Amino acid sequence: MTASMPMTLDLQDLIAWPQQWLFEQWIQPLMFALGWGQGIDAAFDATEWLVWGVYELIFMVLVLGWIERRWPAETVTDRPAIRVDMLFTLLHRLGLFPLIAFAVLVPLMDRLEASLRLWGFSRPNIDQWLSIESLPWLSWVLYLIIFDALDYWIHRFQHRWSWWWTLHAVHHSQRQMTYWSDQRNHLFDDFLRDGLLACAALLLGAAPGQFVAFVVVSRVVQSYQHANTSLRGPAWFQRVLVSPQFHRVHHAMGIGHQGKAMGYWASRKGHGM
Repeated sequence: MTASMPMTLDLQDLIAWPQQWLFEQWIQPLMFALGWGQGIDAAFDATEWLVWGVYELIFMVLVLGWIERRWPAETVTDRPAIRVDMLFTLLHRLGLFPLIAFAVLVPLMDRLEASLRLWGFSRPNIDQWLSIESLPWLSWVLYLIIFDALDYWIHRFQHRWSWWWTLHAVHHSQRQMTYWSDQRNHLFDDFLRDGLLACAALLLGAAPGQFVAFVVVSRVVQSYQHANTSLRGPAWFQRVLVSPQFHRVHHAMGIGHQGKAMGYWASRKGHGM
């Protein structure tokens, strides 16, 4: 039975219908042709990420692209480098990374969850702890705060630990930032970060939909933070959300991003400061 477009669309249909259509028309036949039928369930879940990736790309091009053209922070001069960033983003949103993530992470997470059950470990659940099952938006906000705090510490370690900085330095190799720059990452760097966040979601009992929503919101915000724009929001907004102007300072060359083991003063000497 093939998916048909509903007469009226709501937010859930905007994800569910294209997910079902893409899976039935393209992904499922391809997987059977390749003899990968045992991975059908994981492939269906991966298709949801693909649909979200398409919507993210549309938002980036239409909204963030317009903002960059209307209020640029600097003149774009290195378009070949930006095309590299575009390639990284397309691979991450539409192709390579979702396949690798689901091929490796899903079996690992299934084994981990099975082991936790065998050991009698009951995962915490914020909804039940706080008796807010009837307020899913509130539990999502709480999970958002928790995952964002965890992501903050992951980022600190990416800069502090020299071996991780060696990977994360790929992200800081841009000489001109745009909204495409967020996904210029080493593949293993992305895998480590996303794997840690996925494990945290499992251990904390976050629903799959809540975790997907966090990842999508996080990726859209980070694309905005890397945008080449001088547009500034209200002062209170910049205190809540890292602005593109602040993030450009973070990406500045030779300002303490070389990792703790290399030493900040050694980097100053190397730059003649």
